[in-house]
Amino acid sequence: MTSQTRMAIKMLFYVLSLLSTVSGIIEECENIRLLYNNLQHRNRLEYMKNNFPINYTIRVHRNEVLRVSKVKRLMERDNATELDLQNLWLFTSNNIVKKIQDVLPKKHPSRNYTIDLLDILDIEVAVLPGGIAGDIISRLRSPEKRGKLISVKPKALLDNCFKVMHLLFSATCILS
Repeated sequence: MTSQTRMAIKMLFYVLSLLSTVSGIIEECENIRLLYNNLQHRNRLEYMKNNFPINYTIRVHRNEVLRVSKVKRLMERDNATELDLQNLWLFTSNNIVKKIQDVLPKKHPSRNYTIDLLDILDIEVAVLPGGIAGDIISRLRSPEKRGKLISVKPKALLDNCFKVMHLLFSATCILS
């Protein structure tokens, strides 16, 4: 095998690797855009506020509520990577939607909405992120380490989910 042939094979390998990576990003962005459209304000308002009793709250662990301020603090103070924070967001958002769905009766008008959200979000975080994001996921997976329970309105939970998604994915995916 000549050196030119080896060089051509290496180049082909790099091109295929790059195409695989781009393909994965495009597929992820399609899911994020679909989620972005499903989490628009009118849907959150209709399904998470109008279909629930006034002042209805769900008990969740404090660490499960991922707010923009917390994500920015993790970026700045703890040097968490964007990928780790995206995995943390996927994990916490999936858990939040499951908790909302758990309190809904089978024939509740919001049930199909939560099923649709879970179909998009139902991604298992296979590789535990490093650093502080991985620590948070480990705590949430361990029942005795989850932390304090707080009461939060269902719409507020999805509002946070939407805002953090926009913060973390708007640089790589076109959200509009």
